[in-house]
Amino acid sequence: MEPHEGEKLEWIRGSGEKEIQELNVNLLKESQSWFLKFLDSSLSSGFQVSGTQEKKRKDGGLKKGSDSDIAITLSQLKQSNDWLNQLSGKLGSGNNDELEETINQLKQKIYTCLLNHVDSAALALENRPDHN
Repeated sequence: MEPHEGEKLEWIRGSGEKEIQELNVNLLKESQSWFLKFLDSSLSSGFQVSGTQEKKRKDGGLKKGSDSDIAITLSQLKQSNDWLNQLSGKLGSGNNDELEETINQLKQKIYTCLLNHVDSAALALENRPDHN
């Protein structure tokens, strides 16, 4: 069924730009909110590195394969921290104190998680084949 001429003109007049911009802003806010909740949940549960569950070989070293897991985890934590910094920079001063507080709490959780994985990262670096 084809719309009547009057319906076409009404749609053209509005052009939908305002609605598109509103939708864009709402989708951005919703995706940011979802990711902040996801990151908080992941960090609260310990952001486990699958290969670093204290699995040791008979000689006391870590099992192979965990080094790449550690590198991926550290990279993800850095990317998350960088994203939080960008988000915080976009807020400006005094615009959204609650969001700023959430960002600061998440950054503290990231730092805590990094500190918890420092030993694993150091062992991974020691086990690198090019390490002298």
